[in-house]
Amino acid sequence: EESNLQNDLTEQDETGKAPLHHAATTSAWAQSGAFDDLFEKSLVAVLVDENSTACRIRDGDGRLPLHLAIINGKEWDGCIEYIVGAYPEGVAVADPKVGFYPFMLAATTSEEPDEAALLRIRDVTTSDF
Repeated sequence: EESNLQNDLTEQDETGKAPLHHAATTSAWAQSGAFDDLFEKSLVAVLVDENSTACRIRDGDGRLPLHLAIINGKEWDGCIEYIVGAYPEGVAVADPKVGFYPFMLAATTSEEPDEAALLRIRDVTTSDF
């Protein structure tokens, strides 16, 4: 039964997205902390904990969940940290649609970039995997 859940978490829909891709693109309110008293972890964190292999899956556009999380304004704490922790090599993968690496996406996709994410992605980028 557990292996079925892990398989479900890597199954891709018609757009090539696995559940983690969808979680990485949810609206900001879902990660705003409004439900912190109900849930100890974000949906992204739960999905990564259940099957970290999903962090390596590219969607139909060739994007990783990391790319989508950054583009959709997710913060380091509770979201990006889990994806990078499970697949640190992802910080060296450029977004195929725009050609930007994750640190570039983090610097350009918001009027107020998450500085913690920028610094931590930089640290992972400059370290040995």
